[in-house]
Amino acid sequence: MREHIETVRHYHEVTKHHPRHYARGPGQLDWSTQPDPFRRYAGAPLYKLELHSDTDGPGYDAIWTRGQIQPSPVDQHSISQFFLDSLALSAWKQAGGSSWSLRVNPSAGNLHPTEGYLVCGAIDGFCNEPMVAHYAPKEHLLERRMAIPPALWQRFITSLPHGAMLIGLTSIHWRSSWKYGERSYRYVHLDLGHALAAVRFAAAGLGWGTCLLDQISTMEVAQILGITDPAGVEPEAAGCLLLVTPGGACHPVQGRDGGVLAEMATLPREGRADRLSSSRVEWPLMEEVAEASLKPSDCPSYPRSMHPDSGATMPMRNLALRTIIHQRRSALDFDGSSGMPRSSFYGMLRRTVPHAGSTPLAVFPWAPMVHLAVFVHRVEGLGSGLYLLVRDPNQHQRLRLAMNLAFEWGRPPGCPDGLGLVQLLTGDMRKLAMQIACVQASASDGCFSLAMIADLEKAMDNYGAWMYPRLHWECGLLGQVLYLEAEAVGLRGCGMGCYYDDLMHELLGIKGSEFQDLYHFTVGRAVDDPRITTLPAYPNDG
Repeated sequence: MREHIETVRHYHEVTKHHPRHYARGPGQLDWSTQPDPFRRYAGAPLYKLELHSDTDGPGYDAIWTRGQIQPSPVDQHSISQFFLDSLALSAWKQAGGSSWSLRVNPSAGNLHPTEGYLVCGAIDGFCNEPMVAHYAPKEHLLERRMAIPPALWQRFITSLPHGAMLIGLTSIHWRSSWKYGERSYRYVHLDLGHALAAVRFAAAGLGWGTCLLDQISTMEVAQILGITDPAGVEPEAAGCLLLVTPGGACHPVQGRDGGVLAEMATLPREGRADRLSSSRVEWPLMEEVAEASLKPSDCPSYPRSMHPDSGATMPMRNLALRTIIHQRRSALDFDGSSGMPRSSFYGMLRRTVPHAGSTPLAVFPWAPMVHLAVFVHRVEGLGSGLYLLVRDPNQHQRLRLAMNLAFEWGRPPGCPDGLGLVQLLTGDMRKLAMQIACVQASASDGCFSLAMIADLEKAMDNYGAWMYPRLHWECGLLGQVLYLEAEAVGLRGCGMGCYYDDLMHELLGIKGSEFQDLYHFTVGRAVDDPRITTLPAYPNDG
């Protein structure tokens, strides 16, 4: 276990960006080997999904409180809607002679290493037997990879809630490392966190519960999804399984039947994965950290996480959930002048903190391990400066001792009860925020930007090296929340994976590796490029 933690520490240190040198990458892009962002399984039985979306579905704010949305029945229509709202295409973009797709789940560089799978029982009018199926977002359909004998399925779901399904998420590392090299392992798992959150939001819109099924090993996830043998093509790395409960609330499941999992691993595969690239470059350091971060089967369980009450209720705005989900975009530029109301800023931050009954953030079984260092630039009624949102109040004192002892730690004006936001520094932070974010103007031209500071050493010491990707999942989930919250107030978000790690640590006064910067994000008023045309996601859509 200790050697795996050391491998992760080494990887994280080596893949930091610095002002004078960046983490090792390809140097220049070989466009002839760019991986196809869409994987298909030739010869696999196909299950078509409906393209019609219920745009008059639930309100966006309704999903944030448990019990506000009546659970939808599980059928072809709801399964179709679920994938449309989570892992499907959201639009095509066109400029000159080039076109490219966008998805509901964002990805660093729009490279999309994440693949999605459905593991379900027989569904009336859709599939006649239990199966494992791969989701093909370009065509919006499912490809059956394994048929599961009904008797085996019954044994598999013995400990699961009635009617439960599983969503599997995997990663094709080469799609990301083609552009980003060694640092791409971080981006792969940030992307997986975004996809995980997108699945969570889609399920909540149907009144379904979702939680991470995290008591099984990474290898067992691979066996269930049938991805253990790449058969000569680019391999997929198992990420996670999400338990989806159409009956509503979802709770972590204890125990597993190793015999059932072993039998599932022997089921015949259907379809053959296509090759995504003519050749690929190996990045040994990335594969080393991937191996060290695999979750074994004998892991300590998480202590029960108790979330406080949210205090004042949030307003129910006239916002359609699916409109927000499908209009989400990553801003390329911000106008550098627009501000936002303080109430909207506080409301967005409140949505990043789990509370009792808060549905979308209840997906992880562990207490929050990521905190937000916020550069406030243009928030009306709030002074410019550096702030810190402590997402777990139990870690307040540890963070204070780990950071610059000269920080103010003052309570901002009008801050709602229950929101652990403090002001550390007062003053214009735009130039500093931009410098830290690899001199990207997006970090200074928005209303605010932030860095996600993870409790890295404690997470690995308490559990193991396998928490390293999970911390990135938590960051990705927070990024997805901020994306949707930005859309809900008429702004736009932008995730940023390029930043100078240790410059951020130096600003905060962090020494050593106890707390580490894992992700940056900006919210502001976007500037659209008039040369780019937006087209419907699917031919018959719109």
